[in-house]
Amino acid sequence: MKKLFYLTLLTIMHLSTNAQQFSKVITGDIVTTASGSRSCNFIDINNDDFQDILITNGSTGGENNLLYINNNGESFTLVEGIITNDGTPSDGASCADFDNDGNIDAFIVNWYNEDNLLYKNAGDGIFTKIDTGLIATSGGYSETASWGDADNDGFVDLYVTNSAGNKANTMYRNTGTGYFEVITNISPTTDNYYSRSVNWIDYDNDGDQDLYICNESNQKNNLYRNDGNFQFTKLTDISITTDSYASHSSSWGDYDNDGDYDLFVSNYQQNNQLFKNEGNDIFTEVAGPWNTDIGCSFSSSFGDYDNDGDLDIFVTNGYCSNDLQNFLYRNDGDDGFAKVTNELPATDQGNSYGCAWGDYDNNGFLDLVVANWQDESQNNYLYKNDGNQNNWIKIKLIGEISNRSAIGTKVRCKAQINGNSVWQTREVSSQSGYCSQNSLIVHFGVYDAMVIDSLQILWNSGIVQNFTNISVDNMIQIVEDINTGIRSQSNIISVYPNPVQDYLTIKSPVLKNKNIHIEVFNLQGEKVFYSLAYSVNNEEAKVDLVNLINGIYILRIGDEYYQEYSKIIKE
Repeated sequence: MKKLFYLTLLTIMHLSTNAQQFSKVITGDIVTTASGSRSCNFIDINNDDFQDILITNGSTGGENNLLYINNNGESFTLVEGIITNDGTPSDGASCADFDNDGNIDAFIVNWYNEDNLLYKNAGDGIFTKIDTGLIATSGGYSETASWGDADNDGFVDLYVTNSAGNKANTMYRNTGTGYFEVITNISPTTDNYYSRSVNWIDYDNDGDQDLYICNESNQKNNLYRNDGNFQFTKLTDISITTDSYASHSSSWGDYDNDGDYDLFVSNYQQNNQLFKNEGNDIFTEVAGPWNTDIGCSFSSSFGDYDNDGDLDIFVTNGYCSNDLQNFLYRNDGDDGFAKVTNELPATDQGNSYGCAWGDYDNNGFLDLVVANWQDESQNNYLYKNDGNQNNWIKIKLIGEISNRSAIGTKVRCKAQINGNSVWQTREVSSQSGYCSQNSLIVHFGVYDAMVIDSLQILWNSGIVQNFTNISVDNMIQIVEDINTGIRSQSNIISVYPNPVQDYLTIKSPVLKNKNIHIEVFNLQGEKVFYSLAYSVNNEEAKVDLVNLINGIYILRIGDEYYQEYSKIIKE
């Protein structure tokens, strides 16, 4: 095993098969507080490895949001503080460690021409509201937001959707200094649609995160391919961008375990859609029970709730009438889904907006939270997953060169499931469905497998880490291994002398490129040196590190398309 991760055994006994997978939580403020809720988010705000829950509320006149601390998986306590005393009409939320200090921060958007809200987590779940900078003083009619590292520089950027006013969406580049730069004059920020939701997703598996936007009012949805350096190409002639529906949200997941990400689109008073990713920008619409379930769908989310090794789908319905039922589709593992009709959470009625999966009691099975709003006074739902005999593995990721929250990082897991060698794939995301966010803890169900044969982490930085023979029914933590991780690119950089005292010589063929950058980061991810390559002699450059204090650093050379890394020691 690599030295920069540890295994934490969570005591778990195989549970006997229950007639129902879920039981409904009926006590506690989290399910007895009437509110007009929009989004729900599983996040760990105090780093105790138990998932807390953020719920936004958005009545016309404004309403406080709700943040619940998880009490060791047994109950939840409402947090009193600035983040729950905003009194604004909030819609979506997205949470990530935007400043890479080890604490999950929160961005909450507002409608009715109100400014959006940025909260910095100072530690232990104590938040400070950021009142300066464009990101904290803009807003208007925002539906939701999502964090994603657009340029793979190790800091999460932000995309905000708007559905009224001038309707143009907004993209903020995280400079890594605490300030955000507004990115303008690119199609994701100049198009005007009634945009409801946004997902960052590397749909083409080329190593960067692309953007998918859902639009309502029978407008076509948008796919923007990330070409690097905040340049995007709008794709208009593929199946997931040609339908004119009232789409309220989308979710991405590898439901068929073929290594790429498929798409579920929630449509309002129209049939929902599942698209199979065939590769090469080809998506095929898949028939299923969603073709005849004409609901008032807002949100959806992929999650393997029965731990059988494939992703299931939950869909919420709301707004068009009272006392609606939500949809639950169980993946049968053979490119098909069966609708669950007589079990929770598909039997409750009301009006639901957001939904999110997360294992709040750490028993290895995904629980479900649902944000309700009927008449602005409905209680929210929390469903505890009571489990079954199937096995699982959970992975907590901590970025070092990549962003601390590991958003955009891919995880691949191989195990022998029902006698077959099966690869499953996940991508860490800060947004799913309408306004909501699944847990950042990566979860795999592995059915009857007794060991994880292979686990592969593909970090945004290009570092790849591989592990083998991991015990099931564990949560493991993996820190990005900047010392021994295998790079996905060919490792053709050489540096000397190393350790270095004054001047470092770098040798690499990429130095022929006049636009190449040379950067040095400390182990906290802070950039301590930056320059364009200089003193270049063929494939060689010399860097002055005289003023750098002694310690261990990471050298990165590259441009927006290619990066190479090397550990250096200054003495």
